[in-house]
Amino acid sequence: MTILQKKTKRSGYKLLGASLPPWFHNYVSLYSMAKEITKSEIITVPLEKWITESYKKEPIDILICAIISNINKKWKVKYHGDFTKSNFDKFKKDVELELNSKGINKEYVIMILKGVKWKEQGK
Repeated sequence: MTILQKKTKRSGYKLLGASLPPWFHNYVSLYSMAKEITKSEIITVPLEKWITESYKKEPIDILICAIISNINKKWKVKYHGDFTKSNFDKFKKDVELELNSKGINKEYVIMILKGVKWKEQGK
């Protein structure tokens, strides 16, 4: 039986994990218990502020373009010139699995994968 924790399961919500120093974790946990609020309630306001500010500078389409660029660079590095179609298909499938494992919306996964390009050496 939970005594000091509020029930936090909400339909349609996703868990966003973060590795934090022990002192940070302890303070947030203690504060949460002392004030009888969830950790999510503590961090949601600053995160909403950060997202609002960041979104103005870098909306989702800009972030997706940056991700596509990063993936395409990693494709070139990972296979060191061995740009075969089978290697590309495997690489692209690995990218898809990683995006899905991070809980990225299917719509964004499709957009990102469409931007991943197979470029044969010399072309």
